[in-house]
Amino acid sequence: MVAWPLYAEQRFNRVMMVEEMKIALPMQETENGFVTALEVERRVNELMQSESGNFARKRTIAMKNEAKAALSEGGSSRVVLSRLVESWKRYIESDCIEVMEALRNLVNTFELLEVRALKAISDGLCIPNSNTPPVYCIGPLIMTKNQTDGVTECLTWLDSQPSQSVIFLCFGSLGLFSKEQLREIAIGLERSGQRFLWVVRNPPSNSQRLAISAQPDPDLNSLLPDGFLDRTKERGLVVKLWAPQVAVLNHNSVGGFVTHCGWNSVLEAVCAGVPMVAWPLYAEQRINRVLLVEEMKVALPMNESENGYVTALEVEKRVIELMESESGKSVRERTIAMKNAAKEALSEGGSSFVGLSRLAESWNRQ
Repeated sequence: MVAWPLYAEQRFNRVMMVEEMKIALPMQETENGFVTALEVERRVNELMQSESGNFARKRTIAMKNEAKAALSEGGSSRVVLSRLVESWKRYIESDCIEVMEALRNLVNTFELLEVRALKAISDGLCIPNSNTPPVYCIGPLIMTKNQTDGVTECLTWLDSQPSQSVIFLCFGSLGLFSKEQLREIAIGLERSGQRFLWVVRNPPSNSQRLAISAQPDPDLNSLLPDGFLDRTKERGLVVKLWAPQVAVLNHNSVGGFVTHCGWNSVLEAVCAGVPMVAWPLYAEQRINRVLLVEEMKVALPMNESENGYVTALEVEKRVIELMESESGKSVRERTIAMKNAAKEALSEGGSSFVGLSRLAESWNRQ
């Protein structure tokens, strides 16, 4: 397939088809949603004649066979359907109506950040022909207290940098990169000429793909290109393992954030008014990137190759774009607008303040 989404959840579907399932190539639109004749020609030829098209074809045929097996007797879908029927029978026998009426959806967001998604839920589009449990937006709720004892080295370093001149790279509490990917990031940052603050961890081991346990300090000299730290010491700082993210994002010197798209990090950046480059690593983060880039318009996308690798050229390009270009300026203005909207939502009479009050009232009625 060539994936060309038009409305509703179809943009999410494209991400899954192209990046996760690998059974489609993406049709790329311009900013206003228009697709040129050149793009149509290029994608059609790519699908029908290229190696990437051949790979998608083989992958799709493999999935065809898997689908047939899943629906056959003893197949995974057949088994799950049988279990579902059994569980549904048990549920019907219980007082399911009262259960549905008691349900509440609490979401750590605010109305202006996710207008279309919240409208779809409230209009009943997610559960057709049934009552949708009410949704209460009560955010953005973030950790505002600095998780640090005193002033850290990175905050002192930021004090000496010009306003909104530093791009901050941090990938959550679990995110890890290979040594090869760390070197590509370093080369891209150096070539970009931008000031940067970068949190680095050791590469993953065969037994640990995520940082789920305590890690030793990384040996920066062995992980990064020869001479990188010396060549960039006047405009960059590499921090081992951790930085006080909320404090960093709210520092006046920080003007951009390369993030793994974890929701806590997204809300922290929005509340600080810092535009993002979206580089998802795992879990729901790829869907978050679609939201950040295409719906909320508070981020630029970091584009990976088919194997998930990001080149130094792509890092350089996206960092410069965020910090210097018109598209970066547009994202910055949009993020600042969302920062102000977030503050208003939490203030007395704001949408999240009212939502929390209504939630409390609904509990009192029950």
